[in-house]
Amino acid sequence: MSSKKANKIPKAAGTHKPDKTPETRKTQPKLHRLMVQICMLGIAVLVLEIFLFNAGSFGAQKISKDLVLTNYSGSAERIGDELSIIGNASITLEDIPLGAGALVLDIEQGDAEVRLPFQLTMSMTDDNFSTTQQNIRKIWTNAPGGKCVLSFQPYGQVRRLVLNFSSVDIPLTLHGIRVTGQVPFHFSILRFLLLFVIGSAVLAIRMYSLHRIRYDRHKTAHRIAVQVVAVVCASSMLLLTRPADKPADYDPHLDYVWDPYAATFKAFDLGQVYLDIPPDEKLAEFENVYDKDQRDASDAYYHWDYAYYDGHYYCYFGAAPVVAFYMPFYALSGGKMPPLSMACTFFAVLAALFLCEMLLAAVHLTVPRPNLLLLMGCMAGAVCVSGIGYEANTALRYNLPVLSGMCFLFLGLWLGFTALTRPQGIGRCLLLTGSGAALAFCAGSRPDLAMASLVLAPFFIGILLNKRMTIRSRIGQAGCFLIPVMAGACVLFAYNKARFGSPFDFGAGYQLTVSNIQANRMSVADLPYMLLHYFFQTPRARDTFPYFEPDFVVRWNYGHYSFSENAVAVLTYPMIVLGLFLVPFAGRRKNSYALHGVAAWQHNALLVLGVILPVVTAWAEFCMGGTAQRYVSDIMPLLVLVSVIAILRSAGMRQHSSRGYAGAWTAILVSMGIVWLLTIGVRDSSITRTCPYLYDTVRDMVMFWE
Repeated sequence: MSSKKANKIPKAAGTHKPDKTPETRKTQPKLHRLMVQICMLGIAVLVLEIFLFNAGSFGAQKISKDLVLTNYSGSAERIGDELSIIGNASITLEDIPLGAGALVLDIEQGDAEVRLPFQLTMSMTDDNFSTTQQNIRKIWTNAPGGKCVLSFQPYGQVRRLVLNFSSVDIPLTLHGIRVTGQVPFHFSILRFLLLFVIGSAVLAIRMYSLHRIRYDRHKTAHRIAVQVVAVVCASSMLLLTRPADKPADYDPHLDYVWDPYAATFKAFDLGQVYLDIPPDEKLAEFENVYDKDQRDASDAYYHWDYAYYDGHYYCYFGAAPVVAFYMPFYALSGGKMPPLSMACTFFAVLAALFLCEMLLAAVHLTVPRPNLLLLMGCMAGAVCVSGIGYEANTALRYNLPVLSGMCFLFLGLWLGFTALTRPQGIGRCLLLTGSGAALAFCAGSRPDLAMASLVLAPFFIGILLNKRMTIRSRIGQAGCFLIPVMAGACVLFAYNKARFGSPFDFGAGYQLTVSNIQANRMSVADLPYMLLHYFFQTPRARDTFPYFEPDFVVRWNYGHYSFSENAVAVLTYPMIVLGLFLVPFAGRRKNSYALHGVAAWQHNALLVLGVILPVVTAWAEFCMGGTAQRYVSDIMPLLVLVSVIAILRSAGMRQHSSRGYAGAWTAILVSMGIVWLLTIGVRDSSITRTCPYLYDTVRDMVMFWE
């Protein structure tokens, strides 16, 4: 051995640079490229915000002139140099300089807990119409920031502008009106951030191929991701609260006629089944008290839409919300009664959460290795189109049983599907017991929704027919589910018997409402009209943003009276359309999987029942009730479930192209957009009261050219 080699001292460990692993060499360039692309995206969005979304703010006309508010009419009152407006008023503006293109209104709303949008219409005469006023702008607004901008494009000289204020429920103070050459520049930070975040997410997904990741419930990161979506969806329902509605001390001297559930609570507190609301004695003298014409022709006073039977008022809505929310709230709050809107929000939050968990359990049972991002998108889309948000947004007495029923239905299905994936033992029995109890509460809230629980039947039949289990085990599992169901049915039947003399009489036929419900009959001839109203009735156009709203359609050829309200049909939402279209493909033999010991025929039976049961429910509700959005909401849970399973199973096919994946996302996002636009388009709603400036913000972001 040479002396040089012998005297050579090795380098200390840690002093040399470690070789980069293949993963590190791949990750660093990707991260670098992603950061470069995100920076370029930020610049592009900034350019769009300045030069596209605010293009109307650039021009050669440098005009700024304060107009004199002297020509006004209606319920406008002059106070110094300002105008106070309430109700309807009109302001005429003249002496408009040549080249003007916008009005800036300085408006202040009065102090009020509730702010409702008012309508503002602008009409104009110019060198095109010299004397006839032409309407050129019509908006609903809450004047966020005390400003309201109206642009116009005259032909030649503007001769006159007329501003018409209507539906002003809260007093307005108009400090002044300024005319400008262009719309004032307004950099929307929210629009910039929204586009930037969405664009950055898309770039990251493409760079790291996140859209190809399959959901693995054994991975902590995947479980956290889907649970974050579930929590966000549930939390979004808090936007539908009504801050002005506060709990009040329970007063046994009040009849609570404005809240049938509080009135039912009082009845239970008094140990009786009828409401403590004394009816007019003249009602007992009617030949047919359920004939609205007879009631209107008399001077008898009656409470609208309560059940009247044998000299007493009853609430024909299910009593489960009273037991599940009003009673616990009273006990925990120290003797307070919750407002109806709070009860709606409570069940809406839980319904959204349980819907997401139910979908995860159903997908775990029926879809092998679903696409992770598509699963998350389906969860958010399902919450939107399910009808939960609509029911909570209006917060009426009719909506609470629907929300309560959805809450317990989704809970029951979640526990039922989860039980099927668990091994035999105490855990499965507890889940089955909880499922049965939840479905009993669903029937106690809204019996029509309880029909959806029949989708569990094929799986329970599979348990009973499973010869690998002992008879004792099969009977025990069936008993765990059926005992709470039967117990709930017995309580419900006893309650009906005590009220109306029959365990099967829920009291709907005794309503004092628009028509005699007892005249309604099941008819096959109504089936086509049901399909029209519940599945094909699209929104109608309206003249203000978002330019569509629920439609009110009456066909005069039913052969009988049929109740009709505004409604948006099921096939309005592309997500449901796509899901129902994919059901036959998702149920084909080569796409039928035997997971967790569940046979393929059971999966296919779930898809079939998920389509048939909503049709049967819709037919029954149309014949016995009519058309209303809450009736459409009754059939949405199963349609949402089936659509999600069909989309995920079809997206899992090997021959499924990237176009199909993009198409599924498009259907989901468009459906979500439709729902949210319909939601914020309702003038007096929960979201309007919670976020009074949301409508203006969304309108200004979307309709930037106005």
